[in-house]
Amino acid sequence: MRHVVTMAGTGAIGLMAVFAVDLLNYGYISHLHDKTLTAAIAFATAVSYVQVSVSIGMTIGLGACTGRLIGAQQHAEARRMASAFLVVMVAIAAVLGLLTATFAMPLLGLLGAHGEAQQHAATFLHIVSPALPLVCMGMALSSLLRAVGDAKRSMRVTLTGAVVSACLDPVMIFGLHLGLEGAAISTVLARLAITASGFLNLRGHAMLEWPERSAFGPSTRLIGGIAVPAIATNLATPTGALFVTHAMARFGLNAVSGQATIDRIVPVAFSLV
Repeated sequence: MRHVVTMAGTGAIGLMAVFAVDLLNYGYISHLHDKTLTAAIAFATAVSYVQVSVSIGMTIGLGACTGRLIGAQQHAEARRMASAFLVVMVAIAAVLGLLTATFAMPLLGLLGAHGEAQQHAATFLHIVSPALPLVCMGMALSSLLRAVGDAKRSMRVTLTGAVVSACLDPVMIFGLHLGLEGAAISTVLARLAITASGFLNLRGHAMLEWPERSAFGPSTRLIGGIAVPAIATNLATPTGALFVTHAMARFGLNAVSGQATIDRIVPVAFSLV
């Protein structure tokens, strides 16, 4: 029971930190007193949540399969599979991120964004979306740490990104007067910090090696068997949020901003669950 509480508690703290910083980031933007900016970040993050959900689903598959192999005393096989699938994950995330950045304007238009809010949201996605492989890699490395039972270091990875984002947001948004672009740059730097922290904290666990070409197919089939249903499951909530955002857009930018506030409070409140 102590092990379960430790794993759940550290995971909850890590999640809470990520969502709390997202809420804080939104608070900073709201202090610029420009409803087009608050609505823009609402539209942009509605799309970003879909991207992150795909990454989470792949991470779940990676953690489940490697954890099972480690439990079966097949550490070398776990390392072989994890190293190969990490490359697949990063490739999928890169394609998804670039596609989102390329089609940002029409995607936002489908959500009901228009005018300055659409332009600002597109700019945010143009900066943040290409960095999707960074957050995907960071979450994957954190998942590998949980797979080997190192909950504290896994939590440290997510907390690193939260701390970096919390420190850089006010500097970028207010200090350098970059506004929403500053929030986007801060997000990218936080994702970079998460990946760097993941590699540093995973040292000593011997969970990574140079990927073998022959391992790509088996690892994709094995981990994909869990990852694909996990992706479908994780897409349910952000897809629902897209419909809600589209509905709120009919009532104006203030309604979109209000809904975005709720969407940031709820995850913080329910992180432990």
